[in-house]
Amino acid sequence: MNDRTIASIWSEAPVDGWKPALTADGIHLWLADLDQPPKSLAQLTATLTADERERAARFHFPAHRDRFVVGRGLLRELLGAYLNRPAKALCFACGPRGKPLLAGEDADAGLRFNLSHSGERALYAIARREVGVDLECLNRVVNDASVAERVCTPREWAAFQVLPAERFREAFF
Repeated sequence: MNDRTIASIWSEAPVDGWKPALTADGIHLWLADLDQPPKSLAQLTATLTADERERAARFHFPAHRDRFVVGRGLLRELLGAYLNRPAKALCFACGPRGKPLLAGEDADAGLRFNLSHSGERALYAIARREVGVDLECLNRVVNDASVAERVCTPREWAAFQVLPAERFREAFF
């Protein structure tokens, strides 16, 4: 694996002992399938904290619950591999804008991450500096202008407003 690797579909968590090498300026991207067989789901559930399992239990639809469990479990497995620590031992906190970050004894490890999920996929970015990633299903009905106005800088929003309507969605994504 090199620093520009994009995994195809991650069907299972990495095997024990796997340790990815991340350089100071590297960014690793991982694309994962959130629809997993029962055996993988059970293994990933075992890595979650009680709070994470309670959060998962609050989902109304089983598919959404399972995708949350897989997404969070794979995040734990990935970060555990980078840190050479058990996935279950990791602690998370929320940053000032709600972005998750490593806490506890791993807080000063210098590892930053971000994740995004949409439909049955999750995308993870891992780096040694602040990093962000976004994943969207293009077949979802989204009010692109409303989202863009909320998340874009004033300069970016101004650029969107001069685009012809038929180019807005493509430019947005």
